[in-house]
Amino acid sequence: MIEIHRKVLFVKVCNRFFDRCMDFVKERRSIMGFSHSLEQRDGLQPFQTVHIDLEKTEVELFSGIEKENRRQIRKAEKQNMQFVVLEQPSDAELKKFQLFYNRFAKQKRTNRCRSFHVHTMKKLAQKNALAFTYMSDEANKNIHCYRIYVTDGDIAMTLYSASNHNVNTSSEAKRHVSEANRYLIWKNMMRFKKKGVRTLDMGGLTDKPSIQKFKTGFGGEFVTVYSGYIANSFVGKLIIFVRKQFQTKGQL
Repeated sequence: MIEIHRKVLFVKVCNRFFDRCMDFVKERRSIMGFSHSLEQRDGLQPFQTVHIDLEKTEVELFSGIEKENRRQIRKAEKQNMQFVVLEQPSDAELKKFQLFYNRFAKQKRTNRCRSFHVHTMKKLAQKNALAFTYMSDEANKNIHCYRIYVTDGDIAMTLYSASNHNVNTSSEAKRHVSEANRYLIWKNMMRFKKKGVRTLDMGGLTDKPSIQKFKTGFGGEFVTVYSGYIANSFVGKLIIFVRKQFQTKGQL
């Protein structure tokens, strides 16, 4: 389990990733946030994700990947790509990622990476719980794709992923980015396996068929996890209510 603390409008907030502990009676934080909790609690929403068992052999893991993804990984291995891992990214690297991700989010019409989320990544890095990875060209000048993970040493979960997709690029360039993205996932699988991480969490499934197909194309099994916020005070409940209103309007 990973736990980070912060204050929002002078209210104490505790965020937990991969929570396995049912007893938090002594916790005095006004708001408890849970991401991919392995335990069900009142107030948390269940949803499905995909867990990949990294205790399998490399051969078993690769054979469990969908055929087309295996083909693209093999093709990417023959190209001059650079796999970069930063466990303590600088402020400049985080800002660079934020700009990259927000361009991607605009194209995909999804939520942006805001200062709150950048601060979360900084907090995770301080806990040695962040893996900031990307695939670039050989000169490390052009980044093809990012994958940011949170890990407690037992589970590693995709926190963010973004690719350098541009509607004006050629079909060949798009194929190159697609290959880089799949290769990045495979390289991370092998890196986490080597570090003793037992489970790779693909970051949760959505109702979009294309995303479901992609995330299930690397093997693994469906698992139910739980996320959300639990308020332990009146002010905490008020903040959660306001947050939900903004989410409904698409502002968070």
